[in-house]
Order: sequence, then C-alpha cells, then structure tokens
Amino acid sequence: MISIGSYGLDSKYVDQNIRAISNNITKERIVNKGELAMVLNDKTSNGSIIGRSLLIDTDDEYVINQRTEIISPNENLNSSFAYVVLNGLFREKVKKIVQGGTQIYVNYPAVEKMTLPLPNIDEQKALGEFFNTLDQTIAFQQQKLEKLQHIKKAYLNEMFI
Repeated sequence: MISIGSYGLDSKYVDQNIRAISNNITKERIVNKGELAMVLNDKTSNGSIIGRSLLIDTDDEYVINQRTEIISPNENLNSSFAYVVLNGLFREKVKKIVQGGTQIYVNYPAVEKMTLPLPNIDEQKALGEFFNTLDQTIAFQQQKLEKLQHIKKAYLNEMFI
C-alpha cells in the first residue's frame, strides 16, 4: 500500500508494512511498472512530502490510497525522465498551489492543468538514463562514506579503550 508515509524525503519508497487485500476497489488502484504515484497531501505544514512522486518498478505489487494519483506515461513521456522532472521543477510548481493549514493538500484537477515544456522522447530517454546513473553513483558514494565513518568511529573507540 502506498500511503502518505511511503514517500521518503529522497522520493524513494518507504515500506510501512501496510498490506491490502485484493478486491474490486483495490484492483482499480493498482500501480504498474513504469507508472508514477504522486502524493497530494502532506502531514506537515512545510510541504516536505507534498507533490513527491515514486517511480514504480514492478507490476501488480502496489496499491495507492485515496490521496495519491497514478501518472501513466505514454509514448510522449519517458518514465525515468518524468520521475526527475516531477520531483524537481514540477513539484516546486505544485507546492505553490497548496491549500490547508496544519495538513496541506492539493486538488488533482489543479495539478492536471499544470504544464511543463518537455524535450522530445529521445532526449527524455537520454536524460532519464543520465540522472538514473547519477543517482546510482551518488548512492554508491554515500555507502562508501558511511563505511569510512564507521571505520573512523571504530578507530576512535579503540583509541580510548
């Protein structure tokens, strides 16, 4: 189940261990590989989650809740590129139309009307691959940094035993 808590601050899926039983309602809310899920409300007033999108990498595994919308790319929109744009420039535009106070939200019809110029599909694919590779490089470097920090901590602990 993709719910408000499933959207990490890095726009990655956070498994909250919420599961849904397959029925007529959930069948209509299944997100498939290559589709994106966008959250339309935020449990905070600062907008740290609102408008974030998740890129789904498997079929028939995720169901969205009532405050999430499915975005289905077509032949004119590449999923990987859409993920980058929706979590960047487009999300900044979404944050400008929020409503509410303690818990903010946006109405999907207002989001649907928003526009963003797009390059042609070949450029989208190339940019999507580039940013995916860059994200993987960043994640790898972060893992290396964490390992070095653990080594440093271990050395410091050994010094003062």
